[in-house]
Amino acid sequence: SCAGRINALPAGATPRAGLILYPGANCDIRGYAPVLREVPAQGYLVVAISMPFDFSLVAPDAADEVGAALPDIDDWMAAGHPSGGAMAGYYA
Repeated sequence: SCAGRINALPAGATPRAGLILYPGANCDIRGYAPVLREVPAQGYLVVAISMPFDFSLVAPDAADEVGAALPDIDDWMAAGHPSGGAMAGYYA
């Protein structure tokens, strides 16, 4: 489930596209907030997903749930940090 996630919306704008973040192993998604803070300022929705057991390798298709929960966003990008980057690439 993507219930454990952080959404960051652009202020006063409808997002053009979204960025899904796959976190690294044993990484709390809140730690990525300073890095991702500028992305919504550029008009993009950001969704950072908490992974089961804090390990992206066990949920490579987690982005499917994000897209289903946010059907108004047509264009998505996936990014990640260490093992999360590998899973974002696998997903893409």
